[in-house]
Amino acid sequence: MGIRDRIEASFESWGHFVFRNAWTTIAVMGLIALGLASQLPKLALDTSTEGFLHEDDPTRRAYEAYREQFGRDGILLIAIHPPEVFDLAFLAKLRALHEDIEREVPHLEEVTSLINARATRGEGDELIVEDLLEDWPQDPVDLAALKQRALSNPLYRNLLISEDARFTTVAIETEIYSASGEAADVLMEFDEGGDLEEAGGTRRQFLTGPENSA
Repeated sequence: MGIRDRIEASFESWGHFVFRNAWTTIAVMGLIALGLASQLPKLALDTSTEGFLHEDDPTRRAYEAYREQFGRDGILLIAIHPPEVFDLAFLAKLRALHEDIEREVPHLEEVTSLINARATRGEGDELIVEDLLEDWPQDPVDLAALKQRALSNPLYRNLLISEDARFTTVAIETEIYSASGEAADVLMEFDEGGDLEEAGGTRRQFLTGPENSA
């Protein structure tokens, strides 16, 4: 008897066994299904980059050391395509969206859009630093001036607004560390060698998968 015949015979025998013990088989399968279903609340979706690597992976350790020194390396970017960016009605909606994100999105570090874009300019001997929309436009003349200022600033073009002024963006930066993690003593970061674990401290936990998803 060949391998194929033996496999087919095994399936046939299994089929006969299940048929003869139908109710027992159904009960056992039901218990297995319930056991698996009981673990569903414990499932978590980890969308982080480091979630693909083991905790002791050298690449992950190097990545975490980078984040501890330089901060989070990614942002969420919302691209918006209104009929006209420099329009009073749209700017009001953009301001409302910006404020809603600041108020409702958890684990938020910073939100950047045209609403709070930093504007720096020189007037005579003075250096003036303010928000781009610190003086809210009131009429088409103000809107034209605002558009000219925004498009002439190389820090805004293709970041907060496209070159053709058809798109604008809202950049969302989340926190680096988890709110549920145990905080390390900040002073230990200045200990010789800069290694918190060697200094007896506790490394702060980075934003968890559920927190990142939220």
